[in-house]
Amino acid sequence: MNEGSHSHFSALILAGGQGLRAGGNKLMWPFDNALVIDASIKAARSVCRHVRVVVGAYAQELRRHLHDRYPQVEVVENENWQAGGMFSSVRCGLDGMRGPVFVHPGDLPGVPSWIYQTLAVAWVTGNGFDFVKPVYLGRGGHPIVLGPQVIPAILHAPEESDLRTVLSRFDVLKVPVNDNLILRDIDTKTHHESLVSIVSQRKRQPLVSY
Repeated sequence: MNEGSHSHFSALILAGGQGLRAGGNKLMWPFDNALVIDASIKAARSVCRHVRVVVGAYAQELRRHLHDRYPQVEVVENENWQAGGMFSSVRCGLDGMRGPVFVHPGDLPGVPSWIYQTLAVAWVTGNGFDFVKPVYLGRGGHPIVLGPQVIPAILHAPEESDLRTVLSRFDVLKVPVNDNLILRDIDTKTHHESLVSIVSQRKRQPLVSY
C-alpha cells in the first residue's frame, strides 16, 4: 500500500499556454457558472489540500483572478513557457513538490471531483506502481497522479524531453473510468461550446450514463 491519505495529496494545474487555436486565454472563458480555470481548481480541491497553478502566457491576468478568488492557491510563473512548452510548465510547477501530486491541464474543466477521489483511493490502496492514470475505453486521460519517485526524474530530464517519455520508464496503474470528460480538453471555441453543453445536460439529467 502506498503512503498517503487524501489530506496528503497536492495538485498542479497547468495554465501556462498561449491557447493559439483558441485565439486567446481560454482559461478565463465562462464555464459552469464560473470560469474554465475555476472548474479545474474546484475539482482538484475536492481531494487536495495544496493546489499550485503554474502560469505563463497570461500570467498577469491569471494571477489577478486567482489572488482575488483563491488566496490559498499557490501561483508560480513559468518564464520559459514559450520556448519550453507544456513540459517546461510541468517541471516548473513540480519544483519543490514531493508527491503524490495530481497533474492536470487547466483546459480540461469538465473532469468531475469523483475522478480525483477515485484516483486518490487507487493510489492509497494500491502498490507496485509509480503513477496512476485514468483510462476511458483504453485511452488515457487526466488528471494523473505522480508518485514521489517520479518527480525527480521529471525535474532532471533533458529540457528537450517530454512527460510521456519520462513516464514510459515507470510503472503505471491504469484506472478505468466511465467518463469521457477525462479526454475532453478545450482547444477551440467549438470545443468549449460542446463541453459547456455536455456539462449543462448532465446537470439536467444526472442519471444519464456517458
